[in-house]
Amino acid sequence: DGAGRACLLLVVARPNSSASRLSLNRSWASSLWGRQEMADGEGVKASLLDGEPVDRRGTDGARISEFLAGRADRDGRPLPKWLVDGCVTALSAGGGATATPIQAECWGWTLAPGAPDLVAISPTGSGKTLAFLVPALSHLLGEQVHYAAGCGAPAQPSVLVLAPTRELCQQTATSAERIIAAICADARAADAAPAAALAMACVYGGVDYHRQRAALLAAEGQPRLLVATPGRLLSLCGEVPESTRLRATAAAAVAAGGVRHLGEEEEELPPACSLGWVAMLILDEADRLLDMGFEADLLAVRRLVGSGHTETLWTLMFSA
Repeated sequence: DGAGRACLLLVVARPNSSASRLSLNRSWASSLWGRQEMADGEGVKASLLDGEPVDRRGTDGARISEFLAGRADRDGRPLPKWLVDGCVTALSAGGGATATPIQAECWGWTLAPGAPDLVAISPTGSGKTLAFLVPALSHLLGEQVHYAAGCGAPAQPSVLVLAPTRELCQQTATSAERIIAAICADARAADAAPAAALAMACVYGGVDYHRQRAALLAAEGQPRLLVATPGRLLSLCGEVPESTRLRATAAAAVAAGGVRHLGEEEEELPPACSLGWVAMLILDEADRLLDMGFEADLLAVRRLVGSGHTETLWTLMFSA
């Protein structure tokens, strides 16, 4: 990008089966990050696992507590011991505390000064959620808050996680809540005010829009971490998702006059969320986001992200 920061491509798959997906992700990431081209030799680094290792930073089978010890966030600040312990406690409750290959490899890059943008490709169930949650929470704990949101003010998250389905949003939110609860219960973390620094919200379609909108506008618990599906997020930002426009057009084509366009009610309300201060964008299951037709919505979200500050957006993209 303009700051000369590298992009890292991580592939956890057989090289032959990942070739077409890698090509797709390079092309799409190019449009997402505003690059003319993404090719080896132009700031893109590939690291193949289960295939041909290029620059292996992870250690298979390493315990998470050992692997994270001594790591630093993107700005060079050491990870607090209570953050590491919170992650271990949360993961142990879920069945183990050993870093998976994708976690070890991603943390080797994202938990380091000057961490690059990253595209990680790994099978479902390989631990990608924790791979991006640890650097996300570390980023939030070390970040200076640039705004003061009050009662009725739109939510202004700093970290945005986009996922294609309600189930994936709920899965990510549950994992984050488990880690945040462990951190908040640790007396050593009191000075960092983790309940406020790590406040989280999860929004997705198929449930009551007004309830989600009210939660984002609440006086307390303004989220700094937001997990969302693209369409519902755009509606809460006062935009009409492209997916909604298409459904409305299809409905109008088969219905009589007086068809109510989907999303009209959302359009009439002021925004409940502003993405201007998002500094870290995470795309979970990016391949499914594309397969399900969310490309236009994703690009619309990207146009809204980061307009409130001059820092370079940090983007992590994960695919199966």
